[in-house]
Amino acid sequence: MRINLPDVTICMHIRIDSPARLENALIVINYLTKVTDAKIIVMEADSILRGKVLSKRKDISYIYIQDKDPVFHLTSYRNELIRRSATPIVALWDVDVVANPVQLCEAIERIRRKEAVLAWPYDGICYNVPREITGLFGANGDIKVLTSRKHNFLPMFGALNTGGIFFADKEQYMEIGMDNEYMHGWGLEDIERLKRITILGLPVYRVRGDLYHLWHPRGKNSGYADKQREMEVFKEYLKVCSYSRDELLNYIKTWE
Repeated sequence: MRINLPDVTICMHIRIDSPARLENALIVINYLTKVTDAKIIVMEADSILRGKVLSKRKDISYIYIQDKDPVFHLTSYRNELIRRSATPIVALWDVDVVANPVQLCEAIERIRRKEAVLAWPYDGICYNVPREITGLFGANGDIKVLTSRKHNFLPMFGALNTGGIFFADKEQYMEIGMDNEYMHGWGLEDIERLKRITILGLPVYRVRGDLYHLWHPRGKNSGYADKQREMEVFKEYLKVCSYSRDELLNYIKTWE
């Protein structure tokens, strides 16, 4: 199944902290170019360019930004990707996740019909895919490699998820500040996004179905950088939670 998505840009941010991370990016890009015709932008931000193989691809737009900050400011790069997109719908897509094309179509259609500002192409269950099955999927490229084995997989973090992939109405998401850049580093940015849009009373949608997270070693940007950063992220999240709709709109206006 290949889906026609002329109105969608898939935005992927990456910091290549392991060979597996780069391999996953290649696997996911190969999958996406096989099942969709959406525009794909990949932005690497690091102290040195590590994704040379990505920069040589003709089927994606590749951007490298030199960034010597050891903590990956992913919310900032997501926002930069949204600004660079030229389509009315954007997909913010982690380089380690895949979903069934049927689920992608349903989420996108909700955005197209203005029934949701944000839509997730899965219902919260994100399965961790073991290393050997990640390799098998990479070689095969068929989502059935994952869906047929999900009974053997464990849910990521043992809980419901709000990250990985989401689709957004670009114009409306920009109006509410896009990602919160005070969420610097890993943790809670996905929950904060959903909480903020809920307080603002805007429609969201979740598709019934699963998400699959490909194996990679968990480096320093797959967890809180330090206790101070963790506390700062929690304080920002609690601040957003404490606001009324009008207070939150006024707070968003202060964001650069």
